[in-house]
Amino acid sequence: YLIARLLWDPAADTRAIQSDWIQSGFGKAAPAVARYFQRWEEAWKAQAGRTVAMESGKLTDYRRVAEAWPPALRQACRRDLEEAAAAVQGRERERVEFLKQGLRYLELTLIAVEKTIPLVEAGGEFDADALAAWEERDRYVENLKQGFALAYLWVRYNDQNRPFVPLERLRALSKKM
Repeated sequence: YLIARLLWDPAADTRAIQSDWIQSGFGKAAPAVARYFQRWEEAWKAQAGRTVAMESGKLTDYRRVAEAWPPALRQACRRDLEEAAAAVQGRERERVEFLKQGLRYLELTLIAVEKTIPLVEAGGEFDADALAAWEERDRYVENLKQGFALAYLWVRYNDQNRPFVPLERLRALSKKM
């Protein structure tokens, strides 16, 4: 929406466009939704250009991802969306639920990452809790396959084609047990 508006008027006030979009799309939930997006924007800016990605499966990747999106941030965002959902019904509520689906995916990914860090620190030993967390994330992705909250093919492509795949690695370790 923002990019489309800027294509029509490159000098437009991006904050005004964002505020209009949030107010128009979320109604009475707008203050909580605006706070939610502001938290993510601040967290992203705090990365100061550092890559936040799972590129190699090394401990530094896991730690960087976990540090970028800490539990306190996720909890605050969850509270924002719960407040937003309580404030609205109908289409506005559906939009909040859409945001909640994306946040849940991130939460499940980060829970799995956090449970995998001790495993990687220990040299790759099997951990049933880490496997369960990655499997829960995998089931959640499958449940959203037909929706729009996730780019399903992108998630699956990355889950299956990276140089390492945490779920597959843990499943292989579990078979050795």
